[in-house]
Amino acid sequence: MASYNELNALIDAYINRNGVQAITGQILNGVLKAIVEQIGRGYAIMGVADLATDPGTPDAPESWFASTPGTYTNFGGLVVADAEFAIFSYTPQMETWEKTTLTEGIAQVDATIDGNVGTPAISVSYENGVLTFDFSNIKGETGATGPRGNSGDAAGFGTVQATVDANIGTPEVTVQTSGPDTAKNITFVFKNLKGATGATGATGATGPQGPTGPRGLQGVKGDKGDTGDTGPRGATGPQGPKGDKGDKGNTGAAAGFGTPVASVDDQVGTPSVTVTASGPNTAKVFTFAFHNLKGETGAQGPQGAQGPQGEKGDKGDKGDPGVAIYNGLDSDATDEALAAAQGNILAENQRRIIGGLDRLGDAQADTISSSDIPRVSNAPLVLFGYGAPSASVVPLNWDDRAGLWDGAPVFIGQMYVNLSANANVLYVAVGDTAVANWKTA
Repeated sequence: MASYNELNALIDAYINRNGVQAITGQILNGVLKAIVEQIGRGYAIMGVADLATDPGTPDAPESWFASTPGTYTNFGGLVVADAEFAIFSYTPQMETWEKTTLTEGIAQVDATIDGNVGTPAISVSYENGVLTFDFSNIKGETGATGPRGNSGDAAGFGTVQATVDANIGTPEVTVQTSGPDTAKNITFVFKNLKGATGATGATGATGPQGPTGPRGLQGVKGDKGDTGDTGPRGATGPQGPKGDKGDKGNTGAAAGFGTPVASVDDQVGTPSVTVTASGPNTAKVFTFAFHNLKGETGAQGPQGAQGPQGEKGDKGDKGDPGVAIYNGLDSDATDEALAAAQGNILAENQRRIIGGLDRLGDAQADTISSSDIPRVSNAPLVLFGYGAPSASVVPLNWDDRAGLWDGAPVFIGQMYVNLSANANVLYVAVGDTAVANWKTA
């Protein structure tokens, strides 16, 4: 920086007359010399302050130009009057701001400072009440390089972690850090990486059937064969005379519904459904039968592993054939043929008792005493009557040699056919002691 004397000499040599009478060279000379009094004593020129400028607390001498009227709160409350141009100065030793009035009558003062290094220079211009100072080369030479500082701690990492949730959605990740730069902890938080559940794969085809196992032991003797089919229905009798018209009946019960029933087959084809109604109108039951809902068979998947061989069940002996009710006679058979067939049935019953068969129906042969033989042997295997079995309804083919008819079965397995109109209900004896032993088949 130029010396104090050099700055004063420059001002004396060049600023005396400027040809503009609004501010004389003499006045400008005094202004500049007042500036020299500040900056020539080691004050750094910081710029032009306004009412909001905050210089803080400087740690070296410095100066600010000020021309805006008002109170400068951040400069110790210094006040600049209208048309006053001043310079604020601060020294750390005094710990206070001081104002030096440079001139009065100037509306505005501007100043510029470049950042160059060299021979200091200053130029001053004045126009329309604005005084402008342009300072050049005030910056000092670059100082010598200082000693190298100590090396800082090397950057490093602590624990690196990652988490992932089980949600499905748009994938995202956030990174969280903690700890000093020498041991930085990093946590990656992944979200929504899980994919949607895939479709269920097709079921593999059933493995081939295993080889036939060895033949098992002879099974126990099978149960007695099923009873033969019911004989044909007899001819319908003549219709009776028409009866008198009855009284009007009571109002029927309100319509209602029972429990709907639905079924579906395993066929493939054009889907269809049928609806069947049953039951009374007070509890009507609808049955829905769906057909052909099954889809076409898909392509065969890879063969599955062979399953373990199942155990083969024992084969039972073939049961004895049942005795036909009419021995093959149809509904057009003559009375003589029916009587002959009944005689054959009676002979068969006698043969079974006399031959010592171990079962007669569900009754053990050894439980039949000699006094029961006439009753059992003369009782028809199949009885026919108009109405349900009871003491008051004597079967059409009852043989009095079997004793008086009391409505109860003679032996277990005996059958009774109700020939009432539109009935043809078959009863089978499950006991031989009461009418209640007759059960519908």
